[in-house]
Amino acid sequence: MIRNAFFEEKMKVPEDKKMGSDVKKRAKKMSAGFARTDLACESWDGRGGVEYREECTTAGCVQVTVVHMNVVTRTAAERLGRRRGNYVTVAPLRGFAEIDDASAAALSDIIGNELRKMAESVCGCDIDARFGVLVAGLGNSEMTADAVGPVTAGRVSATRHLRELEPGIYRALGCSAVSVVAPGVLGRTGMESSDILRGAIRAAKPDLLIAIDALAARSCERLGKTIQLTDSGITPGSGVGNERHALTHSALGIPVISIGVPTVVDSSTLVCEALEKSGMTDIFTDDGMPEALRRVLENGRSFFVSPREADVITGRSAEIIANAINAVFGIGETGS
Repeated sequence: MIRNAFFEEKMKVPEDKKMGSDVKKRAKKMSAGFARTDLACESWDGRGGVEYREECTTAGCVQVTVVHMNVVTRTAAERLGRRRGNYVTVAPLRGFAEIDDASAAALSDIIGNELRKMAESVCGCDIDARFGVLVAGLGNSEMTADAVGPVTAGRVSATRHLRELEPGIYRALGCSAVSVVAPGVLGRTGMESSDILRGAIRAAKPDLLIAIDALAARSCERLGKTIQLTDSGITPGSGVGNERHALTHSALGIPVISIGVPTVVDSSTLVCEALEKSGMTDIFTDDGMPEALRRVLENGRSFFVSPREADVITGRSAEIIANAINAVFGIGETGS
């Protein structure tokens, strides 16, 4: 198994004495209830029921770590707070706001390869001109940190209409039938995203739904430098404690792949991370955590923080994901 420095820092075992190690474990367990994440790799505990594989590659001049997790058993799914299924995390060592165009294009290729393999696996068929896909950009386009989905949707090239209106052009392109929708948020539309997507699925009859959304991370180091793909679906708003109806195969009747980028971390999670990294774990005792700290953590669940370059992260990650989708389904260039 190959690891890079980023993951080594997360995975290494502390060389504390047993007493100190026990304190850290107790602190981590107590703070776990306040630290939230949408990333499967941040929930992995090294225990059974999960197939885990990690490898390093490069995107241009940037080193990239790709983690494959398959949550196999129901017990593991409950322990990790995840649905059973495959999770792929692509993490460059440099953030999306920092990488050059060539590295961004190479990163799109990596995402595209993972997306193609996952799509063909869950659908049980090759991706060709007979294949149909519905791309849904979830989130609020008026909030920068939540706009990854809508911005990505705006860059994906729709082709389904060409199959009927311009069949000659459609055959020449050799692409799949791509439909695109940005269902917005409940507060703006008065409708659940799941209801809007059910209608779109009935109309377009796609073989696959790809849902793109912003995520929440447990570590600040993940913000703007990680992309997660999963075939287990997605629950919009789960990362910020505002869960909507789940978008899954069982709920919608077709396979669902979700692609997400962590753009926010809640303030409770920031406090937990700061305590762990500073070594201030001796405040946790067998009786629990101090009441003052508990109140801070509970109040912090409603406050979310995003990087100051959130607009750049949103635009760059949307470009990377859209280019990957366009390439997989036969277009090769982003839409205007």
